[in-house]
Amino acid sequence: MTPQMWEERIKRWWINNSGQSREDAEMEYLRVAQDLEMYGIQYYPICNSKETDLTLGVSAQGIGIYKETNRITPRPFFSWSEIKNISFKNKVVGLIYECRIFNAECTNNIDIRIGMIRKFNMRTMDKSTITFRAKDISINMSILDLCVGTHNLYLRRRQPDLLEVQQMKAQAKEQRIRRIQEQNRLSREREQRIQAEAERDRYKNEITAINEQLRNMKMRCH
Repeated sequence: MTPQMWEERIKRWWINNSGQSREDAEMEYLRVAQDLEMYGIQYYPICNSKETDLTLGVSAQGIGIYKETNRITPRPFFSWSEIKNISFKNKVVGLIYECRIFNAECTNNIDIRIGMIRKFNMRTMDKSTITFRAKDISINMSILDLCVGTHNLYLRRRQPDLLEVQQMKAQAKEQRIRRIQEQNRLSREREQRIQAEAERDRYKNEITAINEQLRNMKMRCH
């Protein structure tokens, strides 16, 4: 879309949504935004066990693994109901290289490198295991915390609400109804005021016209 087309569309949206409260405007924004394909997905650059560059996507629906060139369609995707657990391993390894033999004697030329292998293991309900690692080790805890937190929210949504939560929802519903009623009342008052002002202006114009006619009649009489 061209900038002019966007400008016209934004103007039309503003006209259609004018008069909304802040809360209603935010709810309308979320209603539209949640239909977007990438809404609510947090992406992380990862590598699989074959060191292929991929992208991990964590959302309220589950975990998807995407190609770097396509963040729309995950291949594969695992819903939270399919995921049994996610573990994170932080392992120290030593790599030993090269043992050279000279004149039947073993002269060790050993290069020991200490490094950290940080990888995630995701186990599904069918006992499959998907292993991957983050490209940047600084985001490991961010991935783990987001996965754990989102999975806990998934489980909580499937549990019956506590009595306190039910009461809070009922109060929120009542407040929402009262707010809508108040908005409707203010809207009616605004319309009535506009109509009254229009009537006042019409009467003023009529009086002005009548006075003008009377003045003209007096001038003709003289």
